[in-house]
Amino acid sequence: MTGKRPATDFKERHPKTPIGRISGDTYLPYTDNLSHVFLTGNLQAPSPHPHFCDDRLELIYCKYRPGDNGVFHWHDAITEYQIVISGAFGVREAASGCVTWFGPGDVSLIPAGVCIERLIKTETTTVAVKVPSVPGDKIHCSDCVRSCQSRQKPYKE
Repeated sequence: MTGKRPATDFKERHPKTPIGRISGDTYLPYTDNLSHVFLTGNLQAPSPHPHFCDDRLELIYCKYRPGDNGVFHWHDAITEYQIVISGAFGVREAASGCVTWFGPGDVSLIPAGVCIERLIKTETTTVAVKVPSVPGDKIHCSDCVRSCQSRQKPYKE
């Protein structure tokens, strides 16, 4: 499949049978324009690709290109796991400045409350799981009241 299908082609999926399925050819084309394709979760924003609705966890197919670095952020309630399929990604911890790199087959764990920044030097594919799926749980510098040496934006008062 080439090009992007309109959002109206897909609806959130609640399996009509005990076994649900989202085929790769229905979501992989979206990785051309999206670095994060949310396949499962308590998604609050409209999604152009198929997904299962589930507030217990988020399952995200991630495809990063060099320079797709993140910004410092943390989650109040969410613990994040990520397995590297290909390539590599780094995680810089705000509190220590320590960078940990993960390669193919490695699994990362970012506990709730730990502020990190993602680093990408090469094309990388991962699958991330966030537990639980809590909308609006991502806290960036501008919304953070913590004292931090890595602050990038002043917090709101």
